[in-house]
Parts: sequence; structure tokens; C-alpha cells
Amino acid sequence: MLRKELLNGVIEIIESGDIMSYERSDLDSIIYESMSEYKTTSKFLLNKKLLSDKASLQYFHNKHEAKTQDEIIQFKNNPNYSIRDLVLYMNERVSGDLNSFPLALSLYGNQNLDEYKHELTDEFQLMESKLIVNDHSTGEFLLNHLKNELLTCSSFDIIVSFIRGSGLNLLINTLDLLHKYNIKGRIITTTYMNVTESKALEVLKEYPNIELKVYESQDFKDSFHTKGYIFHRENNYGFVIIGSSNISAAALKTGEEWNIRTYERASDSIYDNMSARFERLWNHENTVEVTNAYIKKYKHFLETKTVLKPLKTSFNSKVLTEGKSSKILPNSMQMTAIKNMLESVNKGYKRGLAIAATGTGKTFLSAMCARELEPKNVLFIAHRIELLNGAKETFKKIYNNHLEEDFKIYKGSKREIAKFTFASIQTLYNDYEKINTDEFDLIIIDEFHHGSSPTYKAIIDYFKPNFLLGLTATPDRTDGGDIYELAEYNIIVDVRLQHALESELLVPFQYYGISDTTIDLAQKDNIKEDDLVKILNTNRRVDFIVKKMEQYILTDTRKCLAFCQNIEHAEYMNAEFLKRGYHSTVLTGKDNDETRSETIKQLEDDSHPLEIICIVDLFNEGVDIPKVNLILFLRPTESAIIFTQQLGRGLRKAKDKEYLTVLDFVTNNRNNYLIPIALNGNKEFIDKQKLKNSVKNNFVNLSSSIHIELDHISKERILQSLDNTDFMRAEFIKKDARQFLEIIRLETKNDEKKLSIMDFYSHEQAPSLSRLFKGAYKNLSILNKRIDAEREVDKEINESPYLTFVMDQIMKSIPVKMLYDPIILIMAILNKNLQEKDVISYIEDKLKVQLNTQAKDKIHYAFKRISEIKFKKKALFKYTDGVLQSDYNLSEQVRKELNEFLEFIQLSYKQNYPVDNLNNSNELLLYEQYSRSETLALVGYDKSIYSLREGVLQYRGDHYLFVNLEKNEKTVEEHLLYDDYFISQHQFHWQSQNQTHEDTPTGQQYIHHKKNGKKIHLFVRRENSEDNLTLPFYYLGEVEYESHEGGSPMSIIWNFKEAVPKDVMDDLES
Repeated sequence: MLRKELLNGVIEIIESGDIMSYERSDLDSIIYESMSEYKTTSKFLLNKKLLSDKASLQYFHNKHEAKTQDEIIQFKNNPNYSIRDLVLYMNERVSGDLNSFPLALSLYGNQNLDEYKHELTDEFQLMESKLIVNDHSTGEFLLNHLKNELLTCSSFDIIVSFIRGSGLNLLINTLDLLHKYNIKGRIITTTYMNVTESKALEVLKEYPNIELKVYESQDFKDSFHTKGYIFHRENNYGFVIIGSSNISAAALKTGEEWNIRTYERASDSIYDNMSARFERLWNHENTVEVTNAYIKKYKHFLETKTVLKPLKTSFNSKVLTEGKSSKILPNSMQMTAIKNMLESVNKGYKRGLAIAATGTGKTFLSAMCARELEPKNVLFIAHRIELLNGAKETFKKIYNNHLEEDFKIYKGSKREIAKFTFASIQTLYNDYEKINTDEFDLIIIDEFHHGSSPTYKAIIDYFKPNFLLGLTATPDRTDGGDIYELAEYNIIVDVRLQHALESELLVPFQYYGISDTTIDLAQKDNIKEDDLVKILNTNRRVDFIVKKMEQYILTDTRKCLAFCQNIEHAEYMNAEFLKRGYHSTVLTGKDNDETRSETIKQLEDDSHPLEIICIVDLFNEGVDIPKVNLILFLRPTESAIIFTQQLGRGLRKAKDKEYLTVLDFVTNNRNNYLIPIALNGNKEFIDKQKLKNSVKNNFVNLSSSIHIELDHISKERILQSLDNTDFMRAEFIKKDARQFLEIIRLETKNDEKKLSIMDFYSHEQAPSLSRLFKGAYKNLSILNKRIDAEREVDKEINESPYLTFVMDQIMKSIPVKMLYDPIILIMAILNKNLQEKDVISYIEDKLKVQLNTQAKDKIHYAFKRISEIKFKKKALFKYTDGVLQSDYNLSEQVRKELNEFLEFIQLSYKQNYPVDNLNNSNELLLYEQYSRSETLALVGYDKSIYSLREGVLQYRGDHYLFVNLEKNEKTVEEHLLYDDYFISQHQFHWQSQNQTHEDTPTGQQYIHHKKNGKKIHLFVRRENSEDNLTLPFYYLGEVEYESHEGGSPMSIIWNFKEAVPKDVMDDLES
């Protein structure tokens, strides 16, 4: 689109009279301003209000810019000024020299934009020169810039030293769109150092719109390190990116890379020179066309020659060495666990539990803990010989200076005790009474979720070590007892799958949501399984799956798990894979352990031809294959839990395993909204807008080592699904709870299992507690009744209005942020006469923390709050002389239920917050989300925490500002429509209450708060509510006064003490 047409589009908007209310859509051609004085990325429509601010015009390109700025400011100050005249002036000014135009131009629209609008990032500016780096904190990656450029160019030229599958995979969706719209391109790469993968050449060769050549270096002196990307556009809108990045996942997303982006202009010749140099190399005698025959020869060369390959590890001076061996250093999870274990030992704990996702290094952790504790003898207990052999080898690596005889497996006729003894639970159970109770200083029990079974418990009760450490990845799969009580409620580390991924403790993965156009499940609701399988079982669909499977490149021999709907579907897929030349088999929940083990062993064996296992009903148990590098989701997603469990099967690290590829072929079913829920991993509540942002931005808020990409059709369908889904609807909640219960029954192999509150702690993928109990159902007992899984204790609670009310009140405090209130409420009912000292003693004992005066004051305020709770217009408790009294007689099963809630509250608090935080006068954590009442409780507010409705609170000299960015004009009075917005990640514009100006005491307090030693705390949320659920505020920390304008109200610019993370700001601004 021509520049004049761009401006005329804006004029049409202005003439329509809609300029003040017009909102941007993805199809609009817009002129917007960038307030560079504040380093903002925010965009604003050209309107009277913003043009009145000189600072908003300070974004320029070259030597003409200052002059143009002054002319626009003078023009605006003319008393006869109008928006239309200004735009006409700008149109005339631009028609001469584009570079004199002072405002950034957003991407111009075209006829294809509607289809791939979600493929482009919001930050893309056509006329912008910049340094591009991979920066997870800002959400900027070279990958996004390449996609933006490729999808908006008329043709492209790329020249790179090498192309790896890990990087090419990230561009497949984009390349498919370029092919669809016949956007032509030329690519030159090289065989220099033999880093380019032959499979990458095969994939690129399949695109008819792309010409592919290879520059063949003649020797090592003929090096080839070029990395350049050229994008051609009409009307002199060409751009280039030149710098350090080849095409690999590290270069495009995770590595430290510096690339410069600049555009075609008269003031320099970078674009022209790069284009000319590319032409020269394209026609160079050493540059040859890539044909199928060429790829075949190159592949043969790589397979048969001794090719120099880069080392997998780099020298690191921080790695300690002892003689010839390196000392293995702990990862982040292990460091946390070791620190917490040592602290717990100092506090007097005799036992501890480490909860960590499979593959994060629990066995190494146990050996490192032993190294720190320096025990005389160590006993390691597991239930399979394979685990004992693995543990023995791990301990030998950690204790690499010890003799072989120091490590013994306790088995057979030679049941010897050594410094490090490894015993199966079965063998040890037969012999344990023959061993001295104090034989071992340290006992480690793997799979500790079995710890409450009679066999394990007998051994645990018999031995008297200085410390007992339990290890588990699945605390939800207990044998009926309380493993937390068994471990003295001492959780030394709790790293579940989501945390492990974000901490890069597992292998990186690339997830691709692929719209399966061969079937349509979007309109199929409650479809019978037989009918579903008929839809899934088609040759056309298999062809599509195979095509995509071959399009995405793996780093090694294919090791694939294909998750299927049922046995019939698995057998069909297996037969079709076999027909097409793949080595495949079927594995289901009905297969015995021997068959399962043998099949898994075959897939793990590089010399065995098996490459695909079609899986049915196997998620956690029995499917642990470290070498898996490809997962296919071939069944519709019915549960976020199952989705995550299937994903987790391939996340173990293995030698030479660079990443896991996940291809999801069922993103077009009615439940596709479960995909972002599962990937986002937010247990606290489902924020629909946040999920939509994640989908649009390819989940950039997650670890940069994780790549999640939905094709443009899948994105559109999931966004529509999110819009159309009411997560608070009773039927939706019941469905979620039923699915959760079924998963737990499957994992515990107990068909009679019913939900308890501890299930929501033990299971990482438990449904959101806020959503389950802030809507139609106020407590667990009524929910269990509604899903036909009522326990005896539920019946008693549901039949008692008093107990129902009490459970409702407890659930209001969950998820736990205000620790004291629910503990006091439960203890007051259990104990009948409760004093503050009882609560202090309980918390200090259970959390192993010494509470200070500030914490005890907060407990006192919480006592007062609990005393004000009314049931049927009467106080729930008598409150006399600081004592809460209750006269309600509880049955034993209700007492047990309440004690389990106490256990849940203190464990979930410790899981999410450092216990020492209780002693801070302000317990608020940066970027956590809080309600107003939670905020007031956590800062020690001594009045009612439920009565505050205003957006401003002054307490003990500090100010607390609560902001809704979006004001509902229908429900908010006009004088309360304050103008609050982010200027940037560093600054915030806030309007005071209407009566405040700079001469009022409050205005002076704002201006001089730093001098007076007072703090300003800022809390921001996007809007008041979503789906009838009141949204919490993000705590953005302390802010400091920068400047202000006007009065009644004052418009104040606050500086953040800490820059707001981009994902938080994006969530709030969406």
C-alpha cells in the first residue's frame, strides 16, 4: 500500500467522527506514535489527546527529523488546528522524503493478512532500524523478526553458514504460508565444517517456491561464516538483517546473538551492497544447485566419513576437578534441595521429602545430599533391580574417589553391608530385623509414594538413621497413607513438570499444533468413541500425518510414541505405518509387564529397527523412555492432565538428544481450549485473556528453550474456543472434576477413590481451585456430591448448614496466601477454646520458623477478623479476652477432614512462599497476584480488610494504589474514569482521585514521598472481572515519583523500581 493511501485511510477514519473511539484491529492500516522519551513499545492512534503531548512525537529516523518535529508542534499550536489539516500536512510532507516522516508506520495490510494475522508480532514496525537479540525477558527473538519479514515481503534471499533441523522446524509453518502465496526465495548455505544437516536440505528442496544452493568450500582457508537475510518489497521498503545467526534453534531463539536490522535508504548502501554480494555468490562457480542426487551424495559422505563434529560440552573454569575426574555440580533443583535439607537438619528434622519431576535428577540429588551430610553408612532402597543398578552407578560418579568395594547391592547369597548399600524393598523386608537399627546414618527411599504401604512402613519404623530422605515424582500415587506426615511435612524441594521445564531441567521441546484439515471435530460434541474412531481412521489422514512427520527434522534415529484413541485406532495406525515402510508396533494398558518392558527396550536400542510405538492408556506407569524424540498426539484432547502426562513421556534427557518434537494433529476439536491451559500450567485460576495472549504470542512467557507454535488455523480456532467457553459454568466445572477423579483412579488403580483436598496438592495438573470453588460450588463436599463421588464425610457436611458454612469459609482462603486466617478458623473449630499462642506454636512447629512481633500482630488481627464471621446473623465464635470459643461437637470423620485441610494449607503455603516471609512487615511478593483483602492482610492492616472499595489506601504513612486499566463506562461513573496506563516497562501514568492536586496534603505526600521515607505500592489488573470471577491485582512493587501535570486530578508519572516483565505488562494491557 502506498504512503498516501495509508494517510488517506487515517483521514477517512477521522472524517467518520470515530477517531476518539476507534480501536485497532489486525486488518487496519494505522499511523501510531512511539513515545521514545519513555522507551515505550506501546502504540497509540493518532488523536487529539495524544498529539497534544510533545513527548509523544519524539520518534525520528534521520537528519530531517528534528525539523519535522518542530514544524508539527508549531502546526498543532495554531488556534485553527484540526486533526484533518495535520494529517494532510503530514501526507504532503511525506510525499517528498519518506525519511522525514517522524512517526513509525505500522505494517501495511494486504489481502492475505486476515489468514495469518496471528503469525505477526504486535511489535513489528516496518520502518525501524534496530539491534536484534534473543531476550526472553522482553519476549524478543530473531525468530519472530524473520517470520514478520518473510510474511510481508515480495521475495527474499537468505545466506547462512549452516542450516540445522532444530532451527528449520521453527520456520516450517511460515515456509508453508510462503509456498501457499508463492512468495519466492533463494537460499545459499554451505557444507563448510559439515554442520548443515542433509535432512534440512531435503525439506527445503520440497518447496517449489524456494531455490536452494550450496557454497562448497574448497579447503579450511576458504571459510564461510556469512549470515544475512534480505527481504525485498515494492516502493523501496526492502530490509536486511545481518549479524551472527545461522538457522538453528539456538541462533533463532536461545543463544546470545547480535543481528542488525536496517532498511533500504539513500543515506547508506547496506541493502544494495548486500543484494549485489548475494547475486555474486549465487552465480559463483563454487555455488552448486541442490538436487536429490546432491543430497544423496552429501548424506553418504556424512555417514561414511569420519566427519569432524563439535564437542557437546565447552570448557568451564567453574567446574571443579579432582585428579582425572570432574566433580559433578548440582543443577538448580538439586542446589535448592541441598540447601533446604541442610537447613531442615539444623532445625531438628529427621526426615524429608524431595518431590521432583521424572528426569530432573532425583538420584543424583540423593547422592549429593549424602556428600553434604557425610554419613558413615548409606542405605538406598528401591523396588526394582534396574533402579538399584542405576543408583549405584550414580553414587560412584559422585563419590569418584571411593573403591568399588564401597558400593554393594544387597542381594542373593552375598547380602553385605557396605558404606553405600543398595537394597530392594522385597529383599530388605525379609532381612531388616537382622540389621542394627542404627546401622545407617542416612537412608534414601526411592518411589516414596509407596512409603505408607505396610512393607515400607515396617522398615521406616524400624531403622533410626540421622536422616531419612524420600524421593518421588508422583506424590499423588500413594498407597492410601499420608506420605507427608511420614516425612514430617518437611518438603525439601518441590519441582513439578512445569517448574522443571521453565528451569531447563528437562530436555527442550518443540510443540507444533497442526490443523488437521482431513477431519473436523469442531462441531462434534459427545461423539461416541466408535464413531470418533471411524473419523480418525482414514487413509487421507494417515497420509497427512506422515507428510508432516517427515517435514519436521529429528536429531537422531526416530524414537516415536504415537498416542491413540483406543486399541482399534492404535492397531489401524500401526498397520498404516507398516504399509508405508515404518517399523511400528502397538502397546496398550492390557499388555503385561514383560511385553511392555521388551517393547520399550527395543525402542531404546539403536540397533533395533523399531521406531514407532502406538500407545493406548499408558501415561505415567510403564512408559519411561529417555530416547524418545518424537511424540504424536493422534487423539482428541479431553483433559489437560492427560495432555501434560503424554507430553512428559518424552522429556527425559538422553545422550545426544537435542530436543523433543511434539506434533499435535487434533487442535480442531471442541476441547482445544485445553491445550493452552495445559501448556500454561497456571494452577491458581484460569485467566482467559492471559491464555489468549499466550496463544497469540506462541507462549513466549514460558522458558525460551521451549518452542510452542500453533499454525494460523489452529490459533484462530483455539482463540474462538476460548471466547466461547465459560470456565465458571457448573457443567464445565463438573466435567473437569470428573476427569481429574478418573485420572487419579487410573493412577492409584483404585476405582473407589474419591476426591480429597490433598489430591489438589499432590497432583500438579489438578484443576484450578479458584475456578472450582469460586463459582457454582463453594466447597469440596458439594462438588463431590454433584459428580456422584460423595464420601461419608461429604454427606455429613452437606446435611449440616453449619458445617457447609464453615467449609465455604475455609475454601474462600484457598489458594492460600493469607496463611493465618484459615488456620485460625479450622483450629478454633477443632479446639473449642483457641488462644493466639496456640496458633503461634502450631505454625512455628509445622513450618519450623520463629515468628517475630510483626507476625504475631498479624495473627492478632486475623483473630479479630475470624471473630467477626457471622453464621445466620450470629457470631460463629465467642470471642473473649483473645480466646475464640466454639461449642459445636464434631464427629471423628469431620475432625479428620479438617486436619487434612490444615495439612493442605501449610504444605501449599510452603510450596509457593518462603516461610521466612511471614516475618516481613510486608509479605507481598513482586508480580504475585492478590485481592484487595489479601493485600491488606499481608501488610498487617489492623481494620476490616473486606470493606475497602476505593482505589487508594494510606496506611501507616505508605500509599497503596489499586488500578483497573479498563474501566467499564456503563458501570463506572464518569468522574471515576481515571486515565491510567503503562508508559513503558519502566514508567506508569496514574491519575489521582479528583479532589487531589499538588497543594493538598495528599498531593504533597505523593510528590515528596521519597524525602519523607514513605513508600508507594502499585497494584494493577486488566479489568474488574472475567466470566463473573473477580480478577486479582498484580503487585508491581514500589514506584517512585517522577513528575506530574495538572490537578484535581493530578496526572502523575511513577517510575518502577524494578522494570515490569514484558509478559506481565502484555497480560495487563491486552
